[in-house]
Amino acid sequence: MANLKKQEYYHSKREERLKYQREYYLKNKERISRKKEVDNLIDPEKREALYVYNQNYYLKNRDRLRENRRRKRVEGKSQRINVIPQIIDSFQDIEN
Repeated sequence: MANLKKQEYYHSKREERLKYQREYYLKNKERISRKKEVDNLIDPEKREALYVYNQNYYLKNRDRLRENRRRKRVEGKSQRINVIPQIIDSFQDIEN
């Protein structure tokens, strides 16, 4: 059985963790890209193995991945649709 305190902690700190990860990636993007480039030159078999792994993972989990993408796309559309009335109201306020 999973530790409920741990689960609660990680769930409550999710946004902070994601924010930190985004900031870290943006700060180190060049270094990460360069390292990946060097690794590909040194060991091309590793790149091929990663490609095969990713391909197999996608094929195995295709339905779940597609559902997640669809759900995110729908959520994004609903957020954009909810903003449109606010934009229209702000334009009407400017005209008046």
